[in-house]
Amino acid sequence: MFAYCALFPEDYNIDKEELIDYLIGEGIIDGSEGIERAENKGYEIIGDLVRASLLMEEVGTEQVHMHDVVREMASWIASELGREKEAFIVHAGVGLSEIPKVKNWNVVRKMSLMKNKIRKLDGSPECPELTTLLLQNNIFLENISSEFFKSMPKLVVLDLSQNKHLTSVPDGISELVSLQYLNLSRTGIRHLPMGLQELKKLIHLDLLSTSNLSSIAGISNLHNLMI
Repeated sequence: MFAYCALFPEDYNIDKEELIDYLIGEGIIDGSEGIERAENKGYEIIGDLVRASLLMEEVGTEQVHMHDVVREMASWIASELGREKEAFIVHAGVGLSEIPKVKNWNVVRKMSLMKNKIRKLDGSPECPELTTLLLQNNIFLENISSEFFKSMPKLVVLDLSQNKHLTSVPDGISELVSLQYLNLSRTGIRHLPMGLQELKKLIHLDLLSTSNLSSIAGISNLHNLMI
């Protein structure tokens, strides 16, 4: 959990529940014995990190944040002590208008491009080791190509929330055979992709505030969703 917090922008207030949901999806917290027990374990871990001064609680809220120096240390640890800098890529809240160039997609395990100005996701990056992809709050994101998710077989956490101009998700999402966490909340999606029903391992699907969504057909086939 400590390194996971470094995926967020500097001085960012992290919602505790959101963080715990990520970690359940990632398998860092075991969700097999029920959502309540998993959440309790998550809050316990957060409490331990706060007491160790690795996270700081926001008074009167259910949020935490990470000091810049601690965040740098967490990123360094996550990148195998700096030996694999492209294994843990964080360009969060830096004003990007497109996906950054990566020398070797094969080694990328976690990538955070949240809170930017990316307009489209195209191409088909070869990401055999990628497990986490955070793309929320890219205010201009409108299009995801049908091939984009083709080569991400280990992806378990995908966050596309708060992209209000995103009106559809490609059926190619069916290629994400390992996906366990999918957040589409506060997007402009009008229908769920047909490929969604192929995501047999999905345990978390967030559709909060998707007022344009006309149907949730296919969800009944997702037998592992944790309610």
